[in-house]
This record gives sequence, structure tokens and C-alpha cells, in this order.
Amino acid sequence: MMERVCCLVSRRSACVAASLITGGVTRVERRSKKRVTVAVDGSLFEKHPGYSRMLAKFIGKLDGSPGNGIRLKLTRDGSGIGAAVMAAVTSCEM
Repeated sequence: MMERVCCLVSRRSACVAASLITGGVTRVERRSKKRVTVAVDGSLFEKHPGYSRMLAKFIGKLDGSPGNGIRLKLTRDGSGIGAAVMAAVTSCEM
């Protein structure tokens, strides 16, 4: 029972994360129709068995180009770098 709950929560997490990644990439980069690499930081992506594959599968379904459009790349210290990038982007839009 507990294993099933963990699987469902992991699947839901990957689905939500895929939606956010795909939405962000679509808004910013997909006009160029080039392949986009998204840096991912976190122990869930790195250590959970099958999570990265599940996330990539959901992104492929949402993006409409399985394996071709958005590539995920594990990175270190992405939180600090991502916060700096988001601060820069937010200040530019105002």
C-alpha cells in the first residue's frame, strides 16, 4: 500500500514539474524551434529510480516531440544560479 502511494505521488510530481518546464520553455524559447536543454538540480531528479525518465516522458507528451524538443541535464548548485537568472528576468520585464 505504501509503495503504491509513493508511486502515485512521484508520478504526480513528475507531471506537475513537466507542465512547469514545458510551459516555461514554450513561452521563452520554442519560437526558434531548436532543441532546448533545461538544467535540473535536486536529489529527487538525481536519485529517485526512474524519476528522470518519467519526467522526460511527460515533457515529451506535453511538448509534442518526444525525445526531440526538450532535453534535461542534471546540474549542481542550480538553485542559486536559477534564483539569479529569475531575478534578472523579472527585473527586465518591469
